[in-house]
Amino acid sequence: MSGERANGTPGAQAYGRSARRTALRAALGTACTGLLAGAAAADARHADRGAEGVLRIATGEADGFYAAFGRLLGEQVTAVFPRLSCEVIQSQGSVANVRLL
Repeated sequence: MSGERANGTPGAQAYGRSARRTALRAALGTACTGLLAGAAAADARHADRGAEGVLRIATGEADGFYAAFGRLLGEQVTAVFPRLSCEVIQSQGSVANVRLL
């Protein structure tokens, strides 16, 4: 008589366990949701605001393709990271650019 209570009602004990499990799962879900919400709020307060400073983009000649590309790239980077200013620097080419690193 595994599913009978002392008063003879079949299945009442199994129903009690099921309800208890459901209540425990709901409590656990609520606790986890609260923890995740707290962690997200703390993370939002300390979120990285992006890079800041100066980014120098070395390009070739002032009227060349790479200089135009460097200016466009600088504009896009500044649009995404407003605290980062981009400066296009003219150089003698790729070998000189590597030396600038």
